[in-house]
Amino acid sequence: IYGLSGSGRSEALRAIAGVDRLTTGSVSVGDLTFTPKNPEASILNGIAFLTEERQQDGIVAQMDSVMNAALPILPRFSKATVIDKAGLQKYVTRLLEFLKLRGDPQAPITSLSGGNQQKVLLARVLGQEPRVLLLDEPTKGVDIGVKAEIHQVLRKLAHEEDLVVIMVSSEEEEILEVSDEVIVFANGKVVGGPSSVDDVTVASLRQTAWGNS
Repeated sequence: IYGLSGSGRSEALRAIAGVDRLTTGSVSVGDLTFTPKNPEASILNGIAFLTEERQQDGIVAQMDSVMNAALPILPRFSKATVIDKAGLQKYVTRLLEFLKLRGDPQAPITSLSGGNQQKVLLARVLGQEPRVLLLDEPTKGVDIGVKAEIHQVLRKLAHEEDLVVIMVSSEEEEILEVSDEVIVFANGKVVGGPSSVDDVTVASLRQTAWGNS
């Protein structure tokens, strides 16, 4: 999803994820249709959401990387009040290895670079084993090397793991590099697409978004 700041692109993802209130309509995932009243409802229906604001809404600074990634799935590894720490560690470590985390996962997450913090948050949403992955500016504030690695992971998830990946980005080049199809937002609504990425250019994206703003 492409759009200028304030176009409604992020708000759409947040509403689908149950973070913001959906005032009308519903969400369909496969043969399931529901109204996401809160994040838990969306998670239970196979939707996972990665926020744009990593520092504000994402990481828990005092926790290590493993626990940051594990937060949504703790009940899966708990019985009564006892957590299967070994099982949890093994599961999360496998996700972090898949994402090629660099740094000590047992140290506070703030010891990692911004790009590796983002990988931990990606592990958090992947650990929920969603059917639909909503990513709001997933490469914001990361270096070019980590950005390329995240792009590679997203293509693998979509093309090899059969996961629906919906990404919001304000970078036209990123949209063209990663996407299969593109939707353009302006003034809180879809003003272009869905279009095959082969049929759009940087100029056409800007013209559609800017011309409707």
